[in-house]
Amino acid sequence: MKVMILGNPDYTEAVIRKGHSITLDPFDAHYTIADAINTQAIPKDNEAIIILSGTVSDWAAKQSRPDAKFVNTIEEAVGLIKTSEEPEEIFEPKDKLLLLSYANKGGVGKTTTAISLAEVLSENVKTLLCDFDYAGPNIGAFYSVETNNYFEGPVKPIKVKNNLYVLPAPKENIPRGSIKGEQITEIIDSMNFQVIVGDTPPAPWDLPYLHSLFERSDLVYSVVDQSLFSVSETKRFGITLVAMGVPPEKMRIIINRYNSRHASPRKILDAFCSGFKKESRTLPKVVAHIPEAWEEQVKAGYRATILNKEVWEDVCSEVYAKLGLIQKTEPKGFFSKFANPMQKLKPLFTRSVAH
Repeated sequence: MKVMILGNPDYTEAVIRKGHSITLDPFDAHYTIADAINTQAIPKDNEAIIILSGTVSDWAAKQSRPDAKFVNTIEEAVGLIKTSEEPEEIFEPKDKLLLLSYANKGGVGKTTTAISLAEVLSENVKTLLCDFDYAGPNIGAFYSVETNNYFEGPVKPIKVKNNLYVLPAPKENIPRGSIKGEQITEIIDSMNFQVIVGDTPPAPWDLPYLHSLFERSDLVYSVVDQSLFSVSETKRFGITLVAMGVPPEKMRIIINRYNSRHASPRKILDAFCSGFKKESRTLPKVVAHIPEAWEEQVKAGYRATILNKEVWEDVCSEVYAKLGLIQKTEPKGFFSKFANPMQKLKPLFTRSVAH
């Protein structure tokens, strides 16, 4: 289990000795162990274990966190930590991955997520960015390119950067009823790219021809924000994805326009997972908190550039691992902005060359 320590640094050794790991990210921690005097610093959504001191601060701790577990020693605290850690993901490296952005509504940053992933990934692997939102396409406008109806002719991705190609939605209006799922999967199968990133329309559940695309995906990035409406909608995200053939272990959550004053990432994650059985051992996870910067994002769109590159590099480290290019690392979430993980990972890219 991942544990955050607030208080005596010597507690760290006892936690590690029992096989648990230490995290500095409050949103990544399964438990927080704290001295009574540090009770106020414990994130409200974290499961708290408080070590009593025998002073008046114990009374204050019990008043402010009646939900916590109270012990007298670090050994007792460690003994309360469950050992049923989520199993380490075991997979065979793949030579081709399909990544999709997803949301049940528009305007939350789904297209920005797809573009940002593709831009960062293309710095190391040959990447194709596809626009599957045929009713409201944006990829072509972002890169100032367009394509003909590839359902009735050859599929010709357009090179926009050294390693980055795009496949905009057909410029002709394609009736939804005329598109078949097998047409889209055939297009994906015919493309010779290490990574294919797809931007999908809001509420793809209503578009049966996209279900086979989700079923074949390797990772789906669900984009949410912290508004009350979005948190409520998030409760349906997971179960809808499962209905389209996406297992929970392939789901990732991107919190866009993150603001620490709004709903906590833990609350959003709990909402997302509320439709799954509590005993499920492999659940979706939050992999990025994108800071709130609406005006800067609009300007970046006009310049065809991306923001928060270091956060997206952190998210992409998992993709590289699945390609067998680097050792698997966990995205660092909120604290990724304090260090660029790619500084450590780039020396391992000895095999990452474009086809």
